[in-house]
Amino acid sequence: STEMVEGMAALRFDVADLDLRFGGTLDDPLVALSVSSGLFYITSEGLLGSISGLRIDAGSLSFSGTPSYSFNTTSITWSGIDPGVFRLGAPELTFTVGDFSFLGNIDLSLPSEFNRDLLQDQYPRPPGFDGLQIAFSGVSLDLPGGAGSVTDINGALFAVDGGILGQLAADLDLSTSDLALSGSSALAFNSTASAFQGTLSVGDSSVPVDVPAGPYFAFGLTNLDFSLLGSTVTGDVTVVLSRGLVGESGDTVQVEVNGLTIDGRLGDGARFNLNELTGFLLSDSLGVAGSFAGGLEFTGLQEIEFSISSAALDFSTRDQELTHIFDNQEFHFGPSSYFEMEAGDATAELLGNSISGDFRFGFDPAGGLVTPELVTAVNNASLTLGTGE
Repeated sequence: STEMVEGMAALRFDVADLDLRFGGTLDDPLVALSVSSGLFYITSEGLLGSISGLRIDAGSLSFSGTPSYSFNTTSITWSGIDPGVFRLGAPELTFTVGDFSFLGNIDLSLPSEFNRDLLQDQYPRPPGFDGLQIAFSGVSLDLPGGAGSVTDINGALFAVDGGILGQLAADLDLSTSDLALSGSSALAFNSTASAFQGTLSVGDSSVPVDVPAGPYFAFGLTNLDFSLLGSTVTGDVTVVLSRGLVGESGDTVQVEVNGLTIDGRLGDGARFNLNELTGFLLSDSLGVAGSFAGGLEFTGLQEIEFSISSAALDFSTRDQELTHIFDNQEFHFGPSSYFEMEAGDATAELLGNSISGDFRFGFDPAGGLVTPELVTAVNNASLTLGTGE
Protein backbone atom coordinates (compact mmCIF):
# COMPACT_ATOMS: atom_id res chain seq x y z
CA SER A 1 0.00 0.00 0.00
CA THR A 2 1.00 3.66 -0.38
CA GLU A 3 1.37 6.03 2.59
CA MET A 4 2.85 9.46 3.31
CA VAL A 5 5.99 9.29 5.47
CA GLU A 6 7.60 12.57 6.58
CA GLY A 7 5.94 14.30 3.63
CA MET A 8 7.15 11.68 1.14
CA ALA A 9 5.11 9.15 -0.74
CA ALA A 10 6.17 5.68 0.42
CA LEU A 11 5.34 2.11 -0.41
CA ARG A 12 4.53 0.08 2.69
CA PHE A 13 5.59 -3.55 2.74
CA ASP A 14 4.19 -5.93 5.34
CA VAL A 15 6.27 -9.08 5.71
CA ALA A 16 5.72 -12.40 7.49
CA ASP A 17 8.22 -14.97 8.78
CA LEU A 18 11.14 -12.61 8.13
CA ASP A 19 14.72 -13.91 8.47
CA LEU A 20 17.61 -11.49 8.96
CA ARG A 21 21.36 -12.01 8.69
CA PHE A 22 23.53 -9.42 10.45
CA GLY A 23 27.29 -9.26 9.86
CA GLY A 24 29.54 -12.07 8.66
CA THR A 25 28.48 -13.70 5.43
CA LEU A 26 25.11 -14.88 4.17
CA ASP A 27 25.98 -18.51 4.90
CA ASP A 28 27.81 -17.79 8.18
CA PRO A 29 26.29 -14.68 9.79
CA LEU A 30 27.54 -13.14 13.03
CA VAL A 31 23.91 -12.88 14.17
CA ALA A 32 20.85 -14.63 12.68
CA LEU A 33 17.36 -13.44 13.63
CA SER A 34 13.73 -13.98 12.75
CA VAL A 35 10.36 -12.33 13.38
CA SER A 36 6.83 -13.46 12.63
CA SER A 37 5.78 -10.13 11.11
CA GLY A 38 7.06 -6.63 10.40
CA LEU A 39 6.90 -3.73 8.00
CA PHE A 40 9.16 -1.25 6.21
CA TYR A 41 8.83 1.59 3.69
CA ILE A 42 10.42 2.34 0.35
CA THR A 43 10.59 6.00 -0.65
CA SER A 44 12.21 7.82 -3.54
CA GLU A 45 15.21 8.43 -1.24
CA GLY A 46 15.62 4.95 0.17
CA LEU A 47 14.42 2.54 2.86
CA LEU A 48 12.85 3.19 6.28
CA GLY A 49 11.96 0.61 8.88
CA SER A 50 11.82 -0.42 12.52
CA ILE A 51 11.10 -4.04 13.30
CA SER A 52 10.69 -5.08 16.94
CA GLY A 53 10.25 -8.38 18.75
CA LEU A 54 13.04 -10.16 16.91
CA ARG A 55 14.20 -13.60 18.00
CA ILE A 56 17.93 -14.37 18.00
CA ASP A 57 18.19 -17.83 16.46
CA ALA A 58 21.87 -18.42 15.76
CA GLY A 59 25.14 -16.85 14.65
CA SER A 60 28.83 -17.02 15.55
CA LEU A 61 28.33 -14.28 18.18
CA SER A 62 26.30 -15.15 21.28
CA PHE A 63 23.48 -12.69 21.99
CA SER A 64 20.20 -13.18 23.82
CA GLY A 65 17.17 -10.95 24.24
CA THR A 66 14.50 -9.45 21.99
CA PRO A 67 16.17 -6.69 19.99
CA SER A 68 14.69 -4.28 17.45
CA TYR A 69 16.10 -3.61 14.00
CA SER A 70 16.06 -0.02 12.75
CA PHE A 71 17.30 1.22 9.39
CA ASN A 72 17.17 4.46 7.41
CA THR A 73 18.90 5.02 4.07
CA THR A 74 17.18 8.36 3.37
CA SER A 75 18.41 11.90 4.12
CA ILE A 76 15.76 12.59 6.78
CA THR A 77 15.33 11.57 10.41
CA TRP A 78 12.38 9.25 10.85
CA SER A 79 10.92 8.10 14.18
CA GLY A 80 14.16 9.03 15.92
CA ILE A 81 16.27 7.04 13.43
CA ASP A 82 18.98 9.21 11.91
CA PRO A 83 19.96 9.03 8.22
CA GLY A 84 22.38 6.25 7.35
CA VAL A 85 21.56 4.11 10.41
CA PHE A 86 21.49 0.32 10.38
CA ARG A 87 21.12 -0.67 14.03
CA LEU A 88 20.17 -3.81 15.90
CA GLY A 89 19.82 -3.64 19.67
CA ALA A 90 17.80 -3.42 22.86
CA PRO A 91 17.97 -1.79 26.31
CA GLU A 92 18.30 -5.27 27.87
CA LEU A 93 20.49 -7.37 25.61
CA THR A 94 23.01 -9.99 26.76
CA PHE A 95 26.28 -10.54 24.93
CA THR A 96 28.33 -13.56 26.07
CA VAL A 97 32.00 -14.22 25.34
CA GLY A 98 33.61 -17.16 27.13
CA ASP A 99 32.86 -16.78 30.86
CA PHE A 100 31.74 -13.16 30.51
CA SER A 101 28.17 -11.94 29.98
CA PHE A 102 27.61 -8.25 29.27
CA LEU A 103 24.08 -7.08 30.09
CA GLY A 104 22.40 -3.81 29.23
CA ASN A 105 21.90 -1.35 26.41
CA ILE A 106 23.78 -2.95 23.51
CA ASP A 107 23.44 -1.95 19.85
CA LEU A 108 24.92 -3.58 16.76
CA SER A 109 25.64 -1.64 13.59
CA LEU A 110 27.92 -1.69 10.58
CA PRO A 111 31.29 -0.02 11.22
CA SER A 112 31.85 3.38 9.68
CA GLU A 113 33.86 3.54 6.48
CA PHE A 114 36.79 4.98 8.46
CA ASN A 115 36.78 2.10 10.96
CA ARG A 116 36.17 -0.47 8.27
CA ASP A 117 39.19 0.69 6.23
CA LEU A 118 41.45 0.85 9.32
CA LEU A 119 40.46 -2.63 10.48
CA GLN A 120 40.80 -3.98 6.96
CA ASP A 121 44.55 -3.30 7.03
CA GLN A 122 45.00 -5.65 10.01
CA TYR A 123 42.10 -8.05 9.49
CA PRO A 124 41.40 -8.51 5.76
CA ARG A 125 37.76 -9.33 5.07
CA PRO A 126 36.84 -12.42 3.05
CA PRO A 127 34.58 -11.76 0.06
CA GLY A 128 31.06 -10.94 1.22
CA PHE A 129 32.03 -10.49 4.89
CA ASP A 130 30.66 -7.58 6.90
CA GLY A 131 32.05 -6.69 10.31
CA LEU A 132 30.00 -5.31 13.19
CA GLN A 133 30.34 -2.51 15.70
CA ILE A 134 29.00 -3.54 19.13
CA ALA A 135 28.15 -0.40 21.11
CA PHE A 136 27.74 -0.42 24.92
CA SER A 137 25.91 2.22 26.96
CA GLY A 138 25.75 1.78 30.74
CA VAL A 139 26.29 -1.98 30.44
CA SER A 140 27.22 -4.21 33.40
CA LEU A 141 29.26 -7.39 33.82
CA ASP A 142 29.60 -9.83 36.74
CA LEU A 143 33.06 -11.33 37.04
CA PRO A 144 33.40 -15.13 37.19
CA GLY A 145 33.53 -16.79 40.58
CA GLY A 146 31.88 -13.86 42.35
CA ALA A 147 35.15 -11.89 42.25
CA GLY A 148 33.39 -8.59 41.65
CA SER A 149 31.50 -6.57 39.10
CA VAL A 150 32.00 -4.09 36.29
CA THR A 151 29.47 -1.31 35.82
CA ASP A 152 28.85 1.68 33.56
CA ILE A 153 30.58 0.06 30.58
CA ASN A 154 30.59 2.46 27.62
CA GLY A 155 32.19 2.43 24.18
CA ALA A 156 32.36 -0.09 21.37
CA LEU A 157 33.92 -3.38 20.36
CA PHE A 158 34.43 -4.43 16.75
CA ALA A 159 33.73 -7.89 15.34
CA VAL A 160 36.11 -8.74 12.50
CA ASP A 161 36.95 -11.94 10.70
CA GLY A 162 38.71 -13.90 13.43
CA GLY A 163 37.33 -12.35 16.61
CA ILE A 164 36.46 -9.19 18.52
CA LEU A 165 38.61 -6.28 19.67
CA GLY A 166 38.34 -2.81 21.14
CA GLN A 167 38.63 -0.68 24.23
CA LEU A 168 35.83 0.32 26.62
CA ALA A 169 35.49 2.62 29.64
CA ALA A 170 34.09 1.09 32.84
CA ASP A 171 34.05 1.11 36.63
CA LEU A 172 35.58 -1.99 38.24
CA ASP A 173 34.85 -3.22 41.77
CA LEU A 174 36.93 -6.28 42.69
CA SER A 175 36.67 -7.89 46.12
CA THR A 176 38.30 -11.22 46.89
CA SER A 177 39.93 -12.70 49.97
CA ASP A 178 42.68 -10.31 51.23
CA LEU A 179 42.41 -8.07 48.14
CA ALA A 180 40.00 -5.29 47.25
CA LEU A 181 40.31 -2.66 44.56
CA SER A 182 37.98 -0.35 42.69
CA GLY A 183 38.27 2.53 40.28
CA SER A 184 37.68 3.81 36.78
CA SER A 185 39.20 1.57 34.17
CA ALA A 186 40.06 1.23 30.51
CA LEU A 187 38.88 -2.23 29.47
CA ALA A 188 41.08 -3.70 26.70
CA PHE A 189 39.59 -6.60 24.75
CA ASN A 190 41.00 -8.81 22.00
CA SER A 191 39.91 -12.32 21.07
CA THR A 192 41.73 -12.30 17.71
CA ALA A 193 45.12 -13.89 17.11
CA SER A 194 46.72 -10.57 16.11
CA ALA A 195 47.73 -7.48 18.06
CA PHE A 196 46.14 -4.18 17.06
CA GLN A 197 47.25 -0.59 17.46
CA GLY A 198 45.25 2.30 16.04
CA THR A 199 42.67 4.97 16.72
CA LEU A 200 39.06 4.02 16.02
CA SER A 201 36.04 6.29 15.81
CA VAL A 202 33.21 5.68 18.31
CA GLY A 203 30.40 8.21 17.94
CA ASP A 204 31.99 11.65 18.10
CA SER A 205 35.08 10.36 19.93
CA SER A 206 38.41 9.01 18.77
CA VAL A 207 39.46 6.01 20.87
CA PRO A 208 43.10 4.82 20.87
CA VAL A 209 43.18 1.02 20.90
CA ASP A 210 46.41 -0.80 21.72
CA VAL A 211 45.90 -4.49 22.50
CA PRO A 212 48.25 -7.48 22.30
CA ALA A 213 47.30 -10.66 20.48
CA GLY A 214 44.43 -12.48 22.12
CA PRO A 215 42.96 -13.92 24.06
CA TYR A 216 43.40 -10.72 26.08
CA PHE A 217 40.93 -9.13 28.50
CA ALA A 218 42.27 -6.62 31.01
CA PHE A 219 41.38 -3.55 33.07
CA GLY A 220 43.86 -0.71 33.51
CA LEU A 221 42.74 1.27 36.55
CA THR A 222 42.98 4.95 37.45
CA ASN A 223 41.63 6.87 40.48
CA LEU A 224 42.21 3.64 42.38
CA ASP A 225 41.13 2.48 45.83
CA PHE A 226 43.41 -0.47 46.62
CA SER A 227 43.53 -2.64 49.77
CA LEU A 228 45.90 -5.58 50.28
CA LEU A 229 45.91 -7.73 53.43
CA GLY A 230 43.61 -5.21 55.10
CA SER A 231 45.84 -2.16 54.50
CA THR A 232 45.68 0.60 51.91
CA VAL A 233 48.41 0.40 49.27
CA THR A 234 49.13 2.41 46.13
CA GLY A 235 50.26 1.51 42.62
CA ASP A 236 49.38 1.30 38.94
CA VAL A 237 47.20 -1.74 38.41
CA THR A 238 46.15 -3.91 35.47
CA VAL A 239 43.60 -6.64 36.25
CA VAL A 240 44.01 -9.46 33.72
CA LEU A 241 41.17 -11.93 33.09
CA SER A 242 42.25 -13.26 29.68
CA ARG A 243 41.59 -16.93 30.50
CA GLY A 244 37.89 -16.10 30.85
CA LEU A 245 37.63 -15.46 27.09
CA VAL A 246 38.21 -19.16 26.48
CA GLY A 247 36.10 -20.37 29.41
CA GLU A 248 38.99 -21.13 31.80
CA SER A 249 38.76 -18.36 34.38
CA GLY A 250 37.43 -20.24 37.43
CA ASP A 251 37.61 -17.69 40.24
CA THR A 252 41.22 -16.64 39.60
CA VAL A 253 42.14 -12.98 39.09
CA GLN A 254 45.63 -11.87 38.07
CA VAL A 255 46.64 -8.31 38.95
CA GLU A 256 49.76 -6.84 37.33
CA VAL A 257 51.22 -3.97 39.36
CA ASN A 258 53.83 -1.25 38.75
CA GLY A 259 55.05 1.28 41.31
CA LEU A 260 53.39 -0.53 44.21
CA THR A 261 53.99 0.81 47.73
CA ILE A 262 53.31 -1.38 50.78
CA ASP A 263 53.66 0.09 54.26
CA GLY A 264 53.64 -2.22 57.30
CA ARG A 265 54.13 -1.90 61.05
CA LEU A 266 56.54 -3.77 63.34
CA GLY A 267 55.68 -3.81 67.03
CA ASP A 268 54.88 -0.48 68.64
CA GLY A 269 56.84 2.04 66.58
CA ALA A 270 58.95 0.54 63.80
CA ARG A 271 57.78 0.29 60.20
CA PHE A 272 58.81 -1.33 56.95
CA ASN A 273 58.18 0.23 53.55
CA LEU A 274 58.31 -1.67 50.28
CA ASN A 275 58.34 0.73 47.35
CA GLU A 276 58.51 0.89 43.55
CA LEU A 277 57.46 -2.74 43.44
CA THR A 278 56.82 -4.41 40.10
CA GLY A 279 55.24 -7.84 39.70
CA PHE A 280 51.89 -9.56 40.11
CA LEU A 281 49.18 -10.59 42.53
CA LEU A 282 47.06 -13.70 42.09
CA SER A 283 43.78 -13.81 43.98
CA ASP A 284 41.13 -16.50 44.29
CA SER A 285 38.66 -17.87 46.85
CA LEU A 286 41.53 -19.28 48.97
CA GLY A 287 43.43 -16.01 49.37
CA VAL A 288 46.08 -13.97 47.61
CA ALA A 289 49.66 -14.63 46.51
CA GLY A 290 52.20 -12.27 45.02
CA SER A 291 55.75 -11.82 43.83
CA PHE A 292 57.48 -8.44 43.43
CA ALA A 293 60.85 -6.74 43.09
CA GLY A 294 61.65 -3.22 44.27
CA GLY A 295 62.94 -1.29 47.27
CA LEU A 296 62.78 -1.91 51.04
CA GLU A 297 63.33 0.48 53.94
CA PHE A 298 63.01 0.11 57.73
CA THR A 299 62.33 3.02 60.09
CA GLY A 300 62.07 3.25 63.87
CA LEU A 301 64.20 0.20 64.64
CA GLN A 302 66.19 0.31 67.89
CA GLU A 303 70.01 -0.13 67.81
CA ILE A 304 70.07 -1.51 64.24
CA GLU A 305 70.03 0.18 60.86
CA PHE A 306 69.83 -1.49 57.44
CA SER A 307 71.26 -0.36 54.12
CA ILE A 308 69.33 -2.12 51.33
CA SER A 309 69.71 -1.35 47.63
CA SER A 310 66.96 -3.67 46.34
CA ALA A 311 64.62 -6.36 47.58
CA ALA A 312 62.23 -9.10 46.51
CA LEU A 313 58.85 -9.89 48.07
CA ASP A 314 56.98 -13.19 47.96
CA PHE A 315 53.88 -13.93 49.99
CA SER A 316 50.80 -16.11 50.13
CA THR A 317 47.70 -16.39 52.31
CA ARG A 318 46.23 -19.36 50.44
CA ASP A 319 47.53 -22.17 52.70
CA GLN A 320 47.91 -24.27 49.58
CA GLU A 321 50.72 -24.77 47.09
CA LEU A 322 50.46 -22.87 43.85
CA THR A 323 52.51 -22.71 40.64
CA HIS A 324 51.85 -19.81 38.28
CA ILE A 325 53.36 -18.63 34.97
CA PHE A 326 53.94 -14.87 34.64
CA ASP A 327 55.96 -13.24 31.84
CA ASN A 328 57.14 -16.70 30.74
CA GLN A 329 58.58 -17.40 34.19
CA GLU A 330 57.37 -20.02 36.66
CA PHE A 331 56.63 -18.96 40.24
CA HIS A 332 56.06 -21.39 43.08
CA PHE A 333 54.23 -20.51 46.30
CA GLY A 334 54.46 -22.75 49.35
CA PRO A 335 51.72 -24.66 51.20
CA SER A 336 51.42 -22.32 54.21
CA SER A 337 50.79 -18.59 54.66
CA TYR A 338 53.89 -16.41 54.70
CA PHE A 339 55.17 -12.90 53.94
CA GLU A 340 58.86 -12.97 53.04
CA MET A 341 61.19 -10.13 52.03
CA GLU A 342 64.68 -10.82 50.68
CA ALA A 343 67.46 -8.23 50.45
CA GLY A 344 70.60 -9.42 48.71
CA ASP A 345 74.00 -7.84 49.40
CA ALA A 346 72.60 -5.68 52.21
CA THR A 347 74.29 -4.30 55.31
CA ALA A 348 73.10 -4.02 58.90
CA GLU A 349 74.80 -1.66 61.40
CA LEU A 350 74.35 -3.08 64.92
CA LEU A 351 75.95 -1.61 68.07
CA GLY A 352 78.90 -0.28 66.12
CA ASN A 353 79.41 -3.51 64.19
CA SER A 354 78.61 -4.24 60.53
CA ILE A 355 76.99 -7.37 59.12
CA SER A 356 76.81 -7.79 55.34
CA GLY A 357 75.05 -10.56 53.41
CA ASP A 358 71.76 -11.77 51.97
CA PHE A 359 69.02 -11.02 54.48
CA ARG A 360 65.59 -12.63 54.69
CA PHE A 361 62.76 -11.12 56.76
CA GLY A 362 59.49 -12.96 57.33
CA PHE A 363 56.26 -13.05 59.30
CA ASP A 364 52.82 -14.68 59.29
CA PRO A 365 50.38 -12.38 57.42
CA ALA A 366 47.33 -13.67 59.34
CA GLY A 367 47.19 -10.26 61.04
CA GLY A 368 47.66 -8.36 57.80
CA LEU A 369 50.62 -6.00 57.43
CA VAL A 370 51.01 -5.55 61.19
CA THR A 371 53.33 -7.96 63.01
CA PRO A 372 54.88 -7.93 66.51
CA GLU A 373 58.17 -9.27 65.17
CA LEU A 374 60.18 -10.19 62.09
CA VAL A 375 61.99 -13.49 61.81
CA THR A 376 65.35 -12.57 60.29
CA ALA A 377 68.00 -14.79 58.69
CA VAL A 378 71.22 -13.99 56.84
CA ASN A 379 73.25 -16.04 54.39
CA ASN A 380 76.70 -15.45 52.90
CA ALA A 381 77.36 -13.13 55.83
CA SER A 382 80.50 -11.23 56.75
CA LEU A 383 81.02 -9.46 60.09
CA THR A 384 83.07 -6.34 60.71
CA LEU A 385 83.66 -5.59 64.39
CA GLY A 386 83.89 -1.95 65.37
CA THR A 387 84.26 1.01 63.05
CA GLY A 388 87.72 0.10 61.77
CA GLU A 389 89.16 3.42 63.01
